[in-house]
Amino acid sequence: MSTVATVTRPPITPVEKLVLDTIKAVGPVSFSYYMQLCLSHPTHGYYMDPNNAVFGQHGDFITSPEITQVFGELLAVWFVLQWQNAGAPSNIRLVELGPGRGTLMNDILRAVGQFSAVKQAKIERVHLIDSSPTMRELQKKTLAHGGWDVVWNDGLEEIKPTDAYTMVIAHEFFDALPINILEKRATGWHEVRIDAQPEPDAYPRLRRVLTPEPTPASTLLGNSSERFKTIPDGAHVEISQVGFRVANQVAGLLADSPAGGSALFIDYGSEKPAEDSFRAFKDHKNVDALEAPGQCDVTADVDFGFLKEALDGGVMAHGPMPQGHFLGLMGIGARMKKLLEAAPSDERRQAIVDAGNRIMDPAAMGKEYQVMGITAGKTQEVWPFSYQPQQTKDV
Repeated sequence: MSTVATVTRPPITPVEKLVLDTIKAVGPVSFSYYMQLCLSHPTHGYYMDPNNAVFGQHGDFITSPEITQVFGELLAVWFVLQWQNAGAPSNIRLVELGPGRGTLMNDILRAVGQFSAVKQAKIERVHLIDSSPTMRELQKKTLAHGGWDVVWNDGLEEIKPTDAYTMVIAHEFFDALPINILEKRATGWHEVRIDAQPEPDAYPRLRRVLTPEPTPASTLLGNSSERFKTIPDGAHVEISQVGFRVANQVAGLLADSPAGGSALFIDYGSEKPAEDSFRAFKDHKNVDALEAPGQCDVTADVDFGFLKEALDGGVMAHGPMPQGHFLGLMGIGARMKKLLEAAPSDERRQAIVDAGNRIMDPAAMGKEYQVMGITAGKTQEVWPFSYQPQQTKDV
């Protein structure tokens, strides 16, 4: 299931040594275990090690909020609309899962505060869900001058219902949650795991292997969604148990908040389960996900259909729809026009145009990223997810 390359082998990374030692002790490990170690090991994980330049032009990847402020501003508009639809409760709180450097939350807070109706209310608190000390320090610097009551939490279970309207944002969060990879066979669901190469000098040092028989865990996961029954024998499916649990927690938080709430999940993926999307990024390039563990970002497409199945009866899901469509219907054209009119130079105007084109690109970010909305209650018509393009008739 792997190709052995004859190349000069770089030094073993700390996470790689942990994985190899675990394999030596207990046998092949799950992709979930591998992904969690790569990203979240307390000292050597990708998001935990301050030596890793994660975001921005000098990092390993760049996100929509880092490209243009308009992205966060339009998300703020959507949240304010939902707040108004809920009766404009006097208290508001915001929650972000995996806030990165804090850029998106900073833009949302700034934009939300510009609405005259919101100025009459109170932004009670800002919750940032992030366990990385390195990321928390970056977020503190970004949000230091806003005067907001910001608290950091390790998980959603730490946030309790209040009388505040709750706004939850998860942008490029679910793609970083651990996955298990299964293969469907006539004998049932087998799990794809990670093992050491049998040849001592092989590189990468790790390889994919398949369990000889279905395991209790793979059987349980393979039967966790009715949609998986249609997957043909020989095909793979990537499943995030953690993603399912977090989506369920978000739904519970919104449903249990007396004033109501809403959420946006934005990530690359689709409503179908991914078969082979597990990959890694380093220096803005795709790299082998089994090389240099802990020193590159590992990620997988999000199964929005699975997240929908995790929502309880107290909320409604809307979408998902492509990011480009969402931003277009939320008025990105008008906002970009205002920014261009206020731009002090041709160089700045060109930068604004380039940024807008990048997050709207129908061949890249505008299509690959999907936006799913969640609202407390039973309201089914929520803009822009309720938009239905007019159908033209032949004359």
